[in-house]
Amino acid sequence: MLKIPLLKNLIKNKLRKKLGLRDARIIVSGAAPMAKSLLHWYAKLGIAVNQMYGMTEDCIVSHTNVPGANKIGSVGKPLKGVLTKLSPEGEICIKNDCLLLGYFEAPEATKATFTSDGFLKTGDVGEYDHDGYLTITGRLKDQFKTDKGKYIAPAPIELALSKNTDIDQICIVGTGIPQPIALITPSLAGKEKPRLELSSSLETTRSELNQTLEKHEKIEKVVVMKEEWTVDNGCITPTLKVKRNTIEQMHRAYYKSWFDLSETVLFE
Repeated sequence: MLKIPLLKNLIKNKLRKKLGLRDARIIVSGAAPMAKSLLHWYAKLGIAVNQMYGMTEDCIVSHTNVPGANKIGSVGKPLKGVLTKLSPEGEICIKNDCLLLGYFEAPEATKATFTSDGFLKTGDVGEYDHDGYLTITGRLKDQFKTDKGKYIAPAPIELALSKNTDIDQICIVGTGIPQPIALITPSLAGKEKPRLELSSSLETTRSELNQTLEKHEKIEKVVVMKEEWTVDNGCITPTLKVKRNTIEQMHRAYYKSWFDLSETVLFE
C-alpha cells in the first residue's frame, strides 16, 4: 500500500500515529542492536531511528547517529570530546572526561577495565568505516575459535538469523568442531508448525544466510532445542540475554555428534 501514490502518505501518517511517533522529531535507539531490515522498514514510514552506543561506565558519552547523518547499521560517530581506539583484538576503547573512577571496593576489576593509558575497555568489538562511523560486531568474550583456528563473532550472525519469525532464541556455537552451528528455540509460530515445515523454514534461512558469510562463518547445522531457555533454568538473564557460557556447558558434549549427522536441521 505504501507504493500507491494516493494512499502512501495517509498510511504513513496513520502508522506513525499508532506507533506514538507522529510528532517525534528525534528518535534514538540503544542498549541492543536493531536489524537493518527493521530500520529500513521504519525509514519507509518516514521514521528515522538513530542508533547510539554508550555504557554506564562512560556516562553514555560515546557514539551516536544524528538526524541528517544517520548511517543505518552503525552506531554513529564519536561525540565531541571522546577519544577512541581499537585494540589489536578489535575491542572498542574509549576515553572522555566523564569515565568512572572505579568500581566500589574492587581495585582488581577497576584495573582490568582500563588500558595502561587510561582508555575504558568496553568489551565490545567493532570497526570504523572510512567515514568514521562505528559498527559493533560483537562482544569480545563471546568470540570463539573453531577447529580451523578461525575466530567467529556470533552476534551479527545471530541477528541475521533472528529475521526468521519461527525462531525465538539463538546461540551460535562451534568450539571443538570445524564450522559453527546454531542452537535455537522456536517461537510460538514455529512451535505451531509441523516439524517438516519448521525444518524447511530453518534450512531456507540457513542456506540464504550462508551465501552472505565468510567460508569459516557458514552455519553447518541448526539444532532445535527441546526446552526453552528461561531465567528459571539459568539460560538467560533477567534482561532476557542468552547466557552463552551456560548454554555451552549444557550442550558442548553434543557438538561433535550433531556435526557428524547428515541432516542440516536437527531436533534435540
